[in-house]
Amino acid sequence: MDTSLYEDFIRPLGEEYPAAINVSGLRVPLAYESRFKRHYLARTADAESHFDVSRFIDGTSSISLQRLKDEWHTWTDVDRADFCGSMRDLANLGHQDFGEIVRFLLQNADRDLLGPVVLFLPVGQPFSPDETFRLLVEVLQRSTPGHGADVIRALGRTAHPSAAPTICQHLLRLLEDPAVWADSTFFNKPALEAAYCVLSLLKLGAPAAEFEEILRRLSEHRCLRNREWVRRNFEKHYAWLVSPREK
Repeated sequence: MDTSLYEDFIRPLGEEYPAAINVSGLRVPLAYESRFKRHYLARTADAESHFDVSRFIDGTSSISLQRLKDEWHTWTDVDRADFCGSMRDLANLGHQDFGEIVRFLLQNADRDLLGPVVLFLPVGQPFSPDETFRLLVEVLQRSTPGHGADVIRALGRTAHPSAAPTICQHLLRLLEDPAVWADSTFFNKPALEAAYCVLSLLKLGAPAAEFEEILRRLSEHRCLRNREWVRRNFEKHYAWLVSPREK
């Protein structure tokens, strides 16, 4: 394999790549390969750690816009998820079709696969700020409650003048949905999305007092994991979330 074009990307992975990678001094062996990624797994007595490496960074996988359009419908969900998770690598490699590839994914990929794509947009800036904002709003509009948290986070990161009003309107619509207040065995995702709306608005400079009533309701949610998440992420904004023992 000719690695000369990709040496800067491969070198930090260690001398054993692709059989294994070096993560902060830990040797992590290859578990399996997919169409677009290599998946590495480190096991200890207490836990498992997973690491993915895009095959675009060493040239063993490639894509063109036309091939993407022709083959997308034949790919498995794993292939699609791995590809959506490779946008940063394609951007770093300066892929000539990068912008159009992103447009295609935003229009055709299942909403639950688009997290890595939408979160990269405000950072990678393949489009103008206004177009980035418009594309994200289009994805949000086709997302059902509980499937738009990453888009909300991305909208907040754009710092677009219309980001705060858009997120606020979305939050108000969510709060009217009975599903937001239902219990769940893991996370209530619509409620988590509502919490991300508030967090994004606070990061955009909205006053915490404006959302205090909403946060009190979310902090008392029927779902335990939601309550814990709200406390961890909002206690620096709302002193009443911190227990007396921790003050």
